[in-house]
Amino acid sequence: MLALLIVIPLGWGTRAARAQEAPYSWTPWNPCPGCDLLVGAGTTFKYFAWTDGFVVPVTLEIDDSRWEVGAFRFATPQYLYEEPVYPQSFRAANPQWGFDALRRWQVLHRSWGRLYLGFGGSYKTTNDLLDYRWNFAYLGAVRFNIGGSIVELSLRHWSNAWFRAPNRGINFVMLSVGL
Repeated sequence: MLALLIVIPLGWGTRAARAQEAPYSWTPWNPCPGCDLLVGAGTTFKYFAWTDGFVVPVTLEIDDSRWEVGAFRFATPQYLYEEPVYPQSFRAANPQWGFDALRRWQVLHRSWGRLYLGFGGSYKTTNDLLDYRWNFAYLGAVRFNIGGSIVELSLRHWSNAWFRAPNRGINFVMLSVGL
């Protein structure tokens, strides 16, 4: 009894009560409460030049956007232009699939939007001149809630973090809409 009297003033009783409450309710048309499915389009770039790659992302954000898994279709070839090595536009990557898994952190929350940073891993279906199959994945994103819909502008980078040279990586910017 004495232990119960000590625990309740420390706030453990309210924490336990909150743990029993379901923050989301499961329904047949929403089997994953707290999840967001985003579909979008984007393009690839290298430094300050476009590499002509067209990206179609489908991402699932879980637990109020704390986690993300995504599938990315790089639908067109990517071209590279690096002056002394490749003086002309050089085909660096063919169309391929890519997948990522990220941990996302919300670093800013305002009435007009949210800012996210993320880190995780990525996998591509082919090795190419830009990078290898397994890579690190980085994310910076701004999310807006417009009329009850989610609109997210994200900047992503996949690279091997200089574990093996060269470390060109893939950079892409995307605009996604929540379904």
